Amino acid sequence: MSLRSALLPLFVAVSTLVISGCDPIKVDVFHHFPDGPWDGGSGGGGEQPPPPDGGPTDGGSPNPDGGTGSCYSDISLPRADVFAFASPGNAHYAYVNDATLFVGSTLVNEPPNPIPNAWASAIADLQLDAQNHRHLLFSTPNSDVMMYAHDRNGAWDVRPLVQGMPRALAVDSSGGVHVLYLRTEGHLFYVVYASSYSGNWQSPWGALSDSSESPALAVDAQGRAHVVYRDVAGALQYTTSAGEFWQKEFVATDVKGVPTLALDQQGLPHLLYTSQSGTVFYASKMAGTWQHVAVTGGSGYGASLRVEQNGAVRALIPQQSSTPQLVLADLGPQGWSVTPLHLNPGPVLSGLVHQTAFAYDANGGLSIGYAYLETDGEGSSTSSLHLAHPGACP
Repeated sequence: MSLRSALLPLFVAVSTLVISGCDPIKVDVFHHFPDGPWDGGSGGGGEQPPPPDGGPTDGGSPNPDGGTGSCYSDISLPRADVFAFASPGNAHYAYVNDATLFVGSTLVNEPPNPIPNAWASAIADLQLDAQNHRHLLFSTPNSDVMMYAHDRNGAWDVRPLVQGMPRALAVDSSGGVHVLYLRTEGHLFYVVYASSYSGNWQSPWGALSDSSESPALAVDAQGRAHVVYRDVAGALQYTTSAGEFWQKEFVATDVKGVPTLALDQQGLPHLLYTSQSGTVFYASKMAGTWQHVAVTGGSGYGASLRVEQNGAVRALIPQQSSTPQLVLADLGPQGWSVTPLHLNPGPVLSGLVHQTAFAYDANGGLSIGYAYLETDGEGSSTSSLHLAHPGACP
């Protein structure tokens, strides 16, 4: 069954977002699946994504009733394996179709286009640098060499790195690129850190771990790498390159899924991880000791975490459900407060939110994004991108 024939008609879901200490905010979530060859088609690009439905960041129509514009509207793209916010309401995304790597953005003038000479089997990560240039880490068909591509010079530069399975990518404030990948040697898996300055790839201090899974990577203002990963025993480990060698620390045990890592302005780590029982925990270091606080229930995959410049900590957490159920969590003086976001991309048999992100505009308006992997019950799966952003009220 082709993706085009599986596209769903326009439908509307209305839900309510309750912010602690505020009146309920009406959330109008419009999911639009355009009738076009979003799988790339013979022309290689597909139709343009539908434009955002207005709001303080995209010049939408004013509210005819003179309201405050506290509504949210949503656009959906049927193909997106990974995405990253360039600004609230605007995301860059990438996907693989027929071994070709496509990249686009939700701006109406940038539909998905293939990257020349970029043959891909899976995308590990997409990140933006300070100038919103795109950086991609991906694997190739019938090869164990991972690939890196960027468009910081205006055109795509695609190059092989080393043998290994790509896992995570980060770009520091100086433009250096940091990569995590798994390497097999004698049936042992290694997580290796590499950085790129002026195109010279290095692997300082050797392997991070002799056996590890599900790593996450962040880089602080000094260009130091911070890594969190789940080892094969189910323990969560944290390590950093802040010294002359990798400094490893045990964080928690009996962990499942993929952990989430964010850094504050001082370069200190903040983590989200999920226990085997399905509880999402927040961990941070105070006086050199890891502190753990339960937040809410979660699937163990796709959570995002932000530490704002003022120290505020916020998280977007997928919960276990066959349809997207997200919660927005805020850490306050009395602990975590959790706000449900009831979003529905359509009638699907099963699925999993595997990536989330959120951002705030200058007026404090919240934009969220999530990538949703759904299956059709016949062995086929598609990852779609959904963005909800401030929009004009009807």
